[in-house]
Amino acid sequence: MPRSMLPTPTVASLLRIALAIVLATVALKVTVRRLDHFAWCYNSYDFDQLFDWGTRYRAGQDIWSPHQEGELRPGEPRRIYNQPPAFVEAFAPLTLLDKRLAHWIWQIAQLAFLALALWLVAREIDPPLDPATVVIFIALALMFQSVRKMLFNGQLSPLLLLSMVIAWICARRGRPAAAGFSLAIATLLKLYPGRWPSISYCASDGACCGGPWGSSSSASLQPGLISG
Repeated sequence: MPRSMLPTPTVASLLRIALAIVLATVALKVTVRRLDHFAWCYNSYDFDQLFDWGTRYRAGQDIWSPHQEGELRPGEPRRIYNQPPAFVEAFAPLTLLDKRLAHWIWQIAQLAFLALALWLVAREIDPPLDPATVVIFIALALMFQSVRKMLFNGQLSPLLLLSMVIAWICARRGRPAAAGFSLAIATLLKLYPGRWPSISYCASDGACCGGPWGSSSSASLQPGLISG
């Protein structure tokens, strides 16, 4: 196609691209700073509790026993395992690594799950968002205090969010089996998604992401899971 026939970017689109670059840069710096600031949390709740459960489970100990012996750390008694069995099975391989390295991998993975979930939600909005607006949306979300709390606590909320977003998208596209499978994965990892009523409503409403419902539905998906 001749250069003269190519569409000329408008001022608004150029400003949007510039804003996306700025916000993405800021979000990256904020995220790196948070990861560095919370690097010590490998030895703090929630991650140290998950790591202790995974280590003892891999060693064949009964983490479901009502009487847990020993201490998680000085002054902190061990707790009975209160998550579904599938979660400790999935988490246990991380305990083969150094605890600090495992914590770093866990944090990076949760951030990747969060970014992917947000991208999937943004892709479902009608009319579709341009790439710059999607970047702005994800960058702003990564700078929320709820993400800071997630990194501080080492929570698995982004993985649950991703599973439920996939279930919601599959349901909207008339694929109930895939939607149910994805929701089942979330429930195997954490029981409360199985009793979350909002997913049923969003999944059954084909226009859930259209118009004003787009932002409200994505907003309803994110905070509850991120805050864990």
